[in-house]
Amino acid sequence: MNLQKRSNQKKNIYCFAGILLCLILAGCSREAKPIVIWTDMPEFAFYAELYNSQHSDSSAVVVYKESPQDSLPPGRDEEKPDIVVGSWLSTLSNNYFADLSSLFSESGLDSTLFYSTLLESGLINGRQCLLPVSFNLSTIIFDKARAYLLSDKYSVTAEEIKTVASSFNKTNKSGNYTMMGFAPGWDPDFIYALVQSRGGAFRYSAGNFLWNEESLEDSIRWLRNWTLDCNTNSSKEDDYLYKYLYTPEIKWISEDRAVFVCMDSDEFFVADKEYTESMDFRWLSFDGKLLVNDDVVYMGVYKNSSQIKEAQKFLLWFMDPENQFEMLKWMDSMNFETPDFGIAGGFSSLREVNELYLISVFPQLLGNVPQEFSLMEMNGLPPHYDSLKERVLVPFLSSASCVTAEDAEKAKKEPDEDVLADSPNDSFKLLLADWRKQYGYF
Repeated sequence: MNLQKRSNQKKNIYCFAGILLCLILAGCSREAKPIVIWTDMPEFAFYAELYNSQHSDSSAVVVYKESPQDSLPPGRDEEKPDIVVGSWLSTLSNNYFADLSSLFSESGLDSTLFYSTLLESGLINGRQCLLPVSFNLSTIIFDKARAYLLSDKYSVTAEEIKTVASSFNKTNKSGNYTMMGFAPGWDPDFIYALVQSRGGAFRYSAGNFLWNEESLEDSIRWLRNWTLDCNTNSSKEDDYLYKYLYTPEIKWISEDRAVFVCMDSDEFFVADKEYTESMDFRWLSFDGKLLVNDDVVYMGVYKNSSQIKEAQKFLLWFMDPENQFEMLKWMDSMNFETPDFGIAGGFSSLREVNELYLISVFPQLLGNVPQEFSLMEMNGLPPHYDSLKERVLVPFLSSASCVTAEDAEKAKKEPDEDVLADSPNDSFKLLLADWRKQYGYF
């Protein structure tokens, strides 16, 4: 709904820096060299503090890196990391990480603890070089009083959102909307998720960035028809959005400005309970599957670390469900003004943590925890995909799915004509080529 998503960095950086300093001082007081963790996630300062409190023979310190994926390899005079934690690590063109297969074959780490599709996404050249830490899902929010309108208690499809939302649309005598249930154009990330899940499937394979051209066209066509069938045109959708532009997303539901709002799970579950107590949610699904957000958090051991065994010890500790439960309790006890969701800002990659422990901190999840069988298979993504997505994909999809007033008028006069006058693939290829020239990526 917002034109730009709020940042996931929710904690005060000064608080993070103060705790980081304490950790460094504590680590330096021990005889053993501390494990150095590079990350952009403030939560790991607290996790490291918990680790240190439980180990007398080992310690960890955290070094903040705004973009861990862009910080490798370390500079010539820079201290090497032992562990790197962050999103987009799986998209690096070079493999900077040690093989972790021995954690499963020799150290007793149980692969069945993980969501299998997440664990597989950490494979690099067939080796388990990254372990998934956390993930998020697209979440559809609505008033509890309207739950009866939905057919499933676990998830909802875009088709059902379209049908239910449009039934609440109202216009005045001037043709302006006084109520609009939902518009895909309100949230560019919703459009992206829909295209990805309907078979557009932007992916990276054998050094090539690929997508299904036919599915991309079909998805754009379907989105344009949604606007034409339900909301007149994109200008009408934008006018309604701008009317309440400075109203927080969550209040669109509590103030009955919309029937549905799409948010990421890490945003919804830390929203003000004053509003969320009257709300319910469903996971956005496609053919019975849930699309995992691209920014999965991974953890890997830097292959040139001088402390690979010690780093692996930290990984084994971190991937213990009981220890993650302690992390949840530890973070909950901090009573942050802006709370944090789950493990490292998302659902844990360990199913047991979500099914047994996360619901104790977030009881709204009871009966609706993401299931192993429901997660969609994840595609490999190219280097610098975060930049490609932000600068090319999302803006392109938003523009391509836009329906002008002229388009709408033409559709009325020629209802049998295709709403796609030109293939969106041609314009997308041009944008992609320009991005490649500008940034020199793949």
